[in-house]
Formats: sequence, structure tokens, C-alpha cells
Amino acid sequence: MTDTDSDLVLHRIPLADLSPHPMNPRRGNVAMLVESLQENRQYAPIVVNKGSKTGRRDEILAGHHLVLAAAELGWPDIKAVYVDEDEEGARRILLADNRSSDLAGYDDRLLAELLSSLERLDGTGFTEEDLASLIKVLDLPDIEVPDNDQDILDKSDEAMWPEIRGRVAPSLYATFLLLPGEDDAGKLSQLLQDRS
Repeated sequence: MTDTDSDLVLHRIPLADLSPHPMNPRRGNVAMLVESLQENRQYAPIVVNKGSKTGRRDEILAGHHLVLAAAELGWPDIKAVYVDEDEEGARRILLADNRSSDLAGYDDRLLAELLSSLERLDGTGFTEEDLASLIKVLDLPDIEVPDNDQDILDKSDEAMWPEIRGRVAPSLYATFLLLPGEDDAGKLSQLLQDRS
């Protein structure tokens, strides 16, 4: 890459001119992106390959689902930057863009404080339920949960429970499987009590 390659220029590209990369493995949440575009507009460009080295013009390398969301909203075009990559380079950008978000994490306390600072969570990808669950898990008494969501903290909705993953010896797992009942949490609790 040369210094001039890094001077990216913003373009408006008609959605009809764009094509998805045929090997994009990512499956995104288009509904969340529609909400984000409605609330926040497009705040970052997509990345499009010119195609002079692949023979496929205007191919999306980053922003596939943002394009789908824009199309759902009836937008005629979208902001983009161009790159001109060969097949290998295009695939690397495609993978790096997808993987970088997978490997990222949160400072949960800072996230809770940031979410709590907003009047409403529309366009963030987070819900009031997410915030209430985060506050409860972190045991943050100094962060207030909105009144209309106080009941969320008392729900027994397993979808909101934090997930704990771990590895156990095969013999211990076999014992776990033989315990009566279908509730994994109850079986795990019984297994831990039996071992203490």
C-alpha cells in the first residue's frame, strides 16, 4: 500500500450499482441497522472495491447489511469509499471487517453508564432490557434503572440471564448428564453441591 492509497475520498454511490461480495460469510441484523440509519443517519462509509483487478465492479467489501438497510428505507444511494484490491486483498478486507467486531469486547460498567446517560436507546442496538440486565449483573446501585423497566429485573426470562461457559472433565460431564431433570442450571447446582 502506498501513501496515496490511504487518501480515501467519500463518494455517493447509487445502491443499484453495488453488488455484494459472493463470499461474504456475515449474517447481520438489518432491522437494527434500519433503526440506526433512521436515528443516526449514515455516520460511516461502506467500502467498495473498484474491481479493476477482480473484474467485478462496485463490489461491497464492508457494509453489506448497511446497504440492505438503506435499500429497505428506499435510499437511492449511500456514502462509500473506494479501494482497488485484487481477489486476495478483497477477501482480507471482507474478513478483517467482520472479524474485528467479533474480537471486540466491552467495559461493562462504562457501557452501563453510557447507556444510562441517554434519554432513549433508539438507534443504539441496545434495549432497556439489555440495560436493566447489565445493571443487575454488575450490581450497580449508583446507576438508576428507568421506572418503566424495574419489573425487568425480577423476570425469570432465561434469555436475559448471563451465560457462563467452561470446560469440565469428561467423567464430570457424564455425571451431569445422568442427573435427573431437564433444567441445566438446576442440574449444575446439584452437581456442585454433591462435589462440595
